[in-house]
Amino acid sequence: MSRYDPETPVPEEPLPDPTLIGPGGYGEAKYVCERVLDEAARKSGVPVTVIRSGQIAGSSVDGYWAPTEYMPTMFKSSKILGKVPDKLPVRGFSLVYFFCHKLTDHVGHALVAC
Repeated sequence: MSRYDPETPVPEEPLPDPTLIGPGGYGEAKYVCERVLDEAARKSGVPVTVIRSGQIAGSSVDGYWAPTEYMPTMFKSSKILGKVPDKLPVRGFSLVYFFCHKLTDHVGHALVAC
Protein backbone atom coordinates (compact mmCIF):
# COMPACT_ATOMS: atom_id res chain seq x y z
CA MET A 1 0.00 0.00 0.00
CA SER A 2 3.01 2.25 -0.20
CA ARG A 3 1.63 3.96 -3.28
CA TYR A 4 -1.98 4.30 -2.12
CA ASP A 5 -3.27 7.78 -1.31
CA PRO A 6 -3.13 7.98 2.52
CA GLU A 7 -6.13 10.32 2.55
CA THR A 8 -8.33 7.70 0.89
CA PRO A 9 -9.71 4.81 2.97
CA VAL A 10 -8.41 1.44 1.82
CA PRO A 11 -11.25 -0.57 0.30
CA GLU A 12 -12.24 -3.78 2.09
CA GLU A 13 -11.87 -5.80 -1.09
CA PRO A 14 -8.92 -7.13 -3.09
CA LEU A 15 -6.95 -4.35 -4.73
CA PRO A 16 -7.17 -4.55 -8.52
CA ASP A 17 -3.92 -2.69 -9.17
CA PRO A 18 -0.63 -4.34 -8.12
CA THR A 19 1.27 -1.10 -8.69
CA LEU A 20 -0.29 0.26 -5.47
CA ILE A 21 1.73 -2.27 -3.45
CA GLY A 22 5.18 -0.95 -4.23
CA PRO A 23 8.44 -2.87 -4.04
CA GLY A 24 9.18 -5.42 -1.38
CA GLY A 25 8.50 -9.10 -0.92
CA TYR A 26 6.27 -8.78 2.14
CA GLY A 27 3.67 -6.51 0.55
CA GLU A 28 3.85 -8.39 -2.73
CA ALA A 29 3.28 -11.73 -0.96
CA LYS A 30 0.24 -10.33 0.87
CA TYR A 31 -1.15 -9.05 -2.43
CA VAL A 32 -0.64 -12.38 -4.22
CA CYS A 33 -2.12 -14.42 -1.36
CA GLU A 34 -5.20 -12.21 -1.21
CA ARG A 35 -5.69 -12.52 -4.98
CA VAL A 36 -5.30 -16.32 -4.85
CA LEU A 37 -7.85 -16.59 -2.02
CA ASP A 38 -10.25 -14.29 -3.84
CA GLU A 39 -10.04 -16.35 -7.03
CA ALA A 40 -10.43 -19.64 -5.13
CA ALA A 41 -13.51 -18.28 -3.37
CA ARG A 42 -14.98 -17.07 -6.64
CA LYS A 43 -14.48 -20.43 -8.36
CA SER A 44 -15.49 -22.67 -5.44
CA GLY A 45 -18.26 -20.62 -3.89
CA VAL A 46 -16.61 -21.05 -0.48
CA PRO A 47 -16.51 -17.73 1.38
CA VAL A 48 -13.08 -16.38 2.31
CA THR A 49 -12.21 -13.69 4.82
CA VAL A 50 -8.89 -11.86 4.77
CA ILE A 51 -7.99 -10.39 8.13
CA ARG A 52 -5.69 -7.37 8.01
CA SER A 53 -4.49 -7.65 11.55
CA GLY A 54 -1.56 -5.27 11.78
CA GLN A 55 1.46 -6.37 13.82
CA ILE A 56 1.16 -9.74 15.58
CA ALA A 57 4.20 -10.32 17.74
CA GLY A 58 5.37 -11.00 21.22
CA SER A 59 4.68 -13.81 23.61
CA SER A 60 1.98 -13.33 26.23
CA VAL A 61 3.80 -15.95 28.33
CA ASP A 62 7.32 -14.54 28.60
CA GLY A 63 7.25 -11.29 26.63
CA TYR A 64 9.66 -12.58 23.97
CA TRP A 65 9.59 -10.58 20.77
CA ALA A 66 11.83 -11.48 17.83
CA PRO A 67 14.79 -9.08 18.00
CA THR A 68 14.54 -8.27 14.29
CA GLU A 69 10.99 -6.93 14.57
CA TYR A 70 10.16 -3.22 14.41
CA MET A 71 9.88 -2.35 18.11
CA PRO A 72 12.86 -4.36 19.46
CA THR A 73 15.02 -2.87 16.70
CA MET A 74 13.89 0.64 17.64
CA PHE A 75 14.57 0.01 21.33
CA LYS A 76 18.08 -1.30 20.63
CA SER A 77 18.86 1.62 18.31
CA SER A 78 17.56 4.12 20.85
CA LYS A 79 19.72 2.60 23.58
CA ILE A 80 22.85 2.71 21.39
CA LEU A 81 22.18 6.28 20.24
CA GLY A 82 20.97 7.49 23.62
CA LYS A 83 17.93 9.03 21.92
CA VAL A 84 14.35 8.12 21.14
CA PRO A 85 12.32 9.29 18.13
CA ASP A 86 10.19 12.41 18.55
CA LYS A 87 7.35 10.77 16.65
CA LEU A 88 6.47 7.13 16.27
CA PRO A 89 4.24 5.70 13.57
CA VAL A 90 0.84 4.64 14.81
CA ARG A 91 0.82 0.86 14.85
CA GLY A 92 -1.54 -1.64 16.35
CA PHE A 93 0.19 -4.52 18.12
CA SER A 94 -1.40 -7.75 19.26
CA LEU A 95 0.23 -10.55 21.21
CA VAL A 96 0.00 -13.85 19.35
CA TYR A 97 -2.00 -15.68 22.02
CA PHE A 98 -4.59 -12.91 22.41
CA PHE A 99 -4.95 -12.44 18.66
CA CYS A 100 -5.58 -16.17 18.13
CA HIS A 101 -8.22 -16.29 20.84
CA LYS A 102 -10.03 -13.23 19.50
CA LEU A 103 -9.89 -14.72 16.03
CA THR A 104 -11.43 -17.98 17.22
CA ASP A 105 -14.19 -15.99 18.92
CA HIS A 106 -15.10 -14.53 15.52
CA VAL A 107 -14.66 -17.44 13.12
CA GLY A 108 -15.01 -20.56 15.23
CA HIS A 109 -12.58 -22.89 16.95
CA ALA A 110 -12.63 -25.51 14.17
CA LEU A 111 -11.17 -23.10 11.61
CA VAL A 112 -8.19 -21.62 13.45
CA ALA A 113 -5.12 -23.35 14.83
CA CYS A 114 -3.23 -21.23 17.38
